[in-house]
Amino acid sequence: MEVFAIVGWLLCSVLSAVIAKRKGRNGCGWFTLGILLGPFGLALALVVSKGKSTADVADVPEVQPNLEESGLLTTTLHSEVTKACKRADTGLWDAFARSAGYRPVTPLAGRLVFPQYRDGRLRVSEQEARFAFIEALSQGPLRYSVEAPTSKLYSFSGTRALSAMTDLQVHHESEIGICNVEFKAKGVSSSAQNNFPIYKDVQKLMREPVWGLWFHLLESIDSSTIIKFLDVMAMQIDKVQGEFEGDVEAPGLTLHICVLQYGFSLQKDVPIPSEGVIDIAELRRLLFVDLQVAEHRLVRHRDLNGWSLHSWEGVIDG
Repeated sequence: MEVFAIVGWLLCSVLSAVIAKRKGRNGCGWFTLGILLGPFGLALALVVSKGKSTADVADVPEVQPNLEESGLLTTTLHSEVTKACKRADTGLWDAFARSAGYRPVTPLAGRLVFPQYRDGRLRVSEQEARFAFIEALSQGPLRYSVEAPTSKLYSFSGTRALSAMTDLQVHHESEIGICNVEFKAKGVSSSAQNNFPIYKDVQKLMREPVWGLWFHLLESIDSSTIIKFLDVMAMQIDKVQGEFEGDVEAPGLTLHICVLQYGFSLQKDVPIPSEGVIDIAELRRLLFVDLQVAEHRLVRHRDLNGWSLHSWEGVIDG
């Protein structure tokens, strides 16, 4: 009698496995369940719903990656970053005009103020650019983090490589980083030593796997200031390409130059090839712009060469 009971119990286990497998379930798992439950396992196998078969799974369309969630700076998000740059420009121009006494302080004026040195000159630094940009981002859908750690290691002092910091990282609404931002102020020198801080920040922007934005703030310029600055930028980009070929992952850089006294800004995107490099001559051609300035105002632009020009009509000539 006991033998028949054991055989019947095993038969229930086998039938449970066969029925479950036909329904797209795990046969081995149901055989084990049948061993434990016997006829009750068989009853469960009879009433359990069908699982997804291999054919069913094959029919499910593959989910395509959402570019906006992949960390890439899509056209829409690039537009939002550009809007933030323009809002930051306007905030900086307004703050500079108020701080210099060109415009009255009103309740509706912005909150940013350029501090004064003891001799009355205004202090213009990258900090004003950073806070103006943060305030501009706060008016749109994008998020941000400050002093964001890099994903790669860097060795700027010749010692062991460490994680560095990016001045600011712009995030999509899902909080995925989409753009790294570095801020700088004042003119440049032809000295390689003086331009080392620029080289470091350009390297961080180019080697990180997201779009880079360089936001440069200038108080005043002459007709050669921007040309000299862009030549230095071309040399630093070329240097990073040469030293880290194969380890440059940024899809491109946006260069943004905001001039306070003249009330205008320039912006241009520089795509970075995934393979190979842009030679220095081509970089200089890409970054070329021909402007004429005089008496604290932009007189004319003879050749913008693809640069976008943003101006503030409310600026007061000096």
